[in-house]
Amino acid sequence: MLETHKALLEKKGKYLVLLRPQNCHRYADCWDLPGGKTEENENPRETLGREIREEIGLPVELGEVIYKFEIESDCVKNATVKFFLHRAKLLDAHTEIKLSAEHITYAWLTLEEIGQLAKREIVLDNYVRSLNK
Repeated sequence: MLETHKALLEKKGKYLVLLRPQNCHRYADCWDLPGGKTEENENPRETLGREIREEIGLPVELGEVIYKFEIESDCVKNATVKFFLHRAKLLDAHTEIKLSAEHITYAWLTLEEIGQLAKREIVLDNYVRSLNK
């Protein structure tokens, strides 16, 4: 089983989403939350801290897990992926985000706006449904 940890970063009532490029081998041209999969011998906090630094170049304060779910992945043969959504807070809300090559742009969106994107993206849809409970 693979584990993926994502961060719900909120700023002034909006949440950070990142867009993957079209040539990405997993979830190409999809909007996603910052975060990624756990590497060997890495705990969830280490995973999320590393992934966020890599993806947006900013330090964050990690909070509790607020939602988790599992899906059968069509990207990884015969694998179940367990997703965890964590609250997180930017330590410096005034510093500009510096995207890695893993994403082509970002946006700060309301939950309603994210919900519109989520209609075509299963992973984002699962997160949005959890936030609207």
